[in-house]
Amino acid sequence: MGFYGPARCGYYRLDHHLITALVERWRPETHTFHFPVGEVTITLQDVAIIWGLSVEGEPVICAEPQRTSREWRDYCQQMLGFRPHEAEMRTKTSILMSALSERLVHIPEEIDEKTPQENVDQYARGCALLLLGGLMMPNSSRCAVSLLYLTFLEDVTTSDGYSWGSAVLADLYRELCTASQYGAKMIAGAMSLLQIWAWSRILPLQPINVRPMLVPGHLFGVEDRDLGLPPYGARYVSL
Repeated sequence: MGFYGPARCGYYRLDHHLITALVERWRPETHTFHFPVGEVTITLQDVAIIWGLSVEGEPVICAEPQRTSREWRDYCQQMLGFRPHEAEMRTKTSILMSALSERLVHIPEEIDEKTPQENVDQYARGCALLLLGGLMMPNSSRCAVSLLYLTFLEDVTTSDGYSWGSAVLADLYRELCTASQYGAKMIAGAMSLLQIWAWSRILPLQPINVRPMLVPGHLFGVEDRDLGLPPYGARYVSL
């Protein structure tokens, strides 16, 4: 599906002081950080290397289909394998992360070689939504994820053909611009990505116990050498 990189890197304990300092140095006019040594910014190349996301392919443009709240819940039944209750919908087009994770937490134990492909695809879409709403493009509440992303995941075999890296970077730029405005108190977006970028570009900030070499390894507790080399960001996975 194209999300192996972020899934392999996982979540990090955020350094809120570092994030705040970066926001204070961000200039919306140029989309760059202004440091005493000059201007720098996070680029598509950084996204591709740190998280291994594709920066080529079809653009991720979310246009809301004309559906009622009931039709969106029916769409969840089709795409995710369950129909959320009305209380589990934050808005007409977004579902609570807690409702999604509760439905998915026990599914891996039930999946085997005899599991219908449709059920496997539904579980994969659910995992992708958790990554998108919790790690890659979270909103400021971090408690809900947009169902509009499901429109790009209908065919799990072609979802890696979208430029997810470009979407993540554009969302991060927008959130940095919003957070740098006077009176802003919160920030959303790919903060884990931003923190790894800062560690790798500003060497005095880099943690001491960084993995010098990356090898195929465990993903969600399962060892699978066929997954290939993890992205650069996985060097910090144990921090």
